[in-house]
Amino acid sequence: MSVRQAHPRRRRAGATLLLAVLGACNSWQVQPVAPADLIGRSSPSQVRIQLHDGRRVVLRQPALRADSLVSGSGGDGSAVAVAEIDNIAVRRFDAPRTVGLTALVVAVPVILCAAACQFPDFAPQ
Repeated sequence: MSVRQAHPRRRRAGATLLLAVLGACNSWQVQPVAPADLIGRSSPSQVRIQLHDGRRVVLRQPALRADSLVSGSGGDGSAVAVAEIDNIAVRRFDAPRTVGLTALVVAVPVILCAAACQFPDFAPQ
């Protein structure tokens, strides 16, 4: 394997690791308010709604039109009657998950390096 082949693999691994850490930074958090109150008060860029039948739908740029919550992005035409919504959630920063994943990402290489230093002649068969 040449040095040039190793770098794309490292970049890919680094990008995957970065995406995993960034994904942990946010989570869907159910809001204790009616959809109309949430949309009118905070204007979130996206919401996830859970319907009475258990389905979950993500609406981008949500807006309230008459008795429905509609997606305002790109004309995808998504509209859901407010009466059909069980709960509404928005993405928020999740500090405990972020700290936990960051600690794991740092701890695993440290442990592997410590093990390699302790047993330098070990080679998997």
